[in-house]
Amino acid sequence: MPVSTDPAPTETTALLTQLNEEVRLHQVDALDDEIISLVAQRVALVHEIQRDRTAAGGPGTRLSRETQVIGRYGNGLGRPGVEVAMILLNLCRYRGSGTAASAQAARHS
Repeated sequence: MPVSTDPAPTETTALLTQLNEEVRLHQVDALDDEIISLVAQRVALVHEIQRDRTAAGGPGTRLSRETQVIGRYGNGLGRPGVEVAMILLNLCRYRGSGTAASAQAARHS
């Protein structure tokens, strides 16, 4: 009887499962990179709005707008979405001069 060099079906299944997981984890990593980039863009844009608003004599933060953001995230993601919104709003708090990129660089140094 000839000896087979093909992997056993269970070994093949395990290898395919591992490969599929690696592909999906790579996809998750790519999504995380996009999310980080989008959050940084949002932070920068909100800082511009806040800077211009305060320069014109207005408040830096509009609580009604923050309530809308919290509602949107809560409606879209449920209770965890409210937590995401709160974290996002905190990231967007204007702290004077500087940019989102410089703040991020400072955190990583």
